[in-house]
Amino acid sequence: HGKYCKWTNTTEPSASALWSDATPTINTASINALVPNIIYTFATVAAMQSASTLIDGAIYNTLGYYSRGDGGNASYYYSSTSTTIPNDSGSLFYPAGISGSNAGRFVWLRQKDVNVRQFGCKGDGSDDTNAFQGAIGYAESFTNALPVYVPPGKYVVSGLTLRKTGIYGNCTLPY
Repeated sequence: HGKYCKWTNTTEPSASALWSDATPTINTASINALVPNIIYTFATVAAMQSASTLIDGAIYNTLGYYSRGDGGNASYYYSSTSTTIPNDSGSLFYPAGISGSNAGRFVWLRQKDVNVRQFGCKGDGSDDTNAFQGAIGYAESFTNALPVYVPPGKYVVSGLTLRKTGIYGNCTLPY
């Protein structure tokens, strides 16, 4: 279960106030206004999805995607009204017991770049194609595509579709 600490702001802005398509940076004032006094921290995405306490607007941090320290750490907020279907393995997650069009999602509080590890890439020589494409698809969903960061590792991918995203990092992409 998550640990928490108190924040002081309790006014919740609309989700669209967190960022805009034109400026790929997070609005920290909006984040501070969104938080209803609680931040939960989990070792992994799966642990976050199994959270027993779901508070609208609360922040849910992960320390890794599959395991603590694997580079897939990220911050999300919980939206009890979101019905957007997760399709990229990184920007939205269902909590346990919620699926399909039922309301409730963990929504990524993105930073200026998209890290492929936050979308489930392992970089250990196993097939990362789907997670890598998920990161690219998310980055390209904005008017001004976000840069995609690839941390050091060995990524096995095939058939990636790149339209307008810049990819950077120090990694090996075998063909």
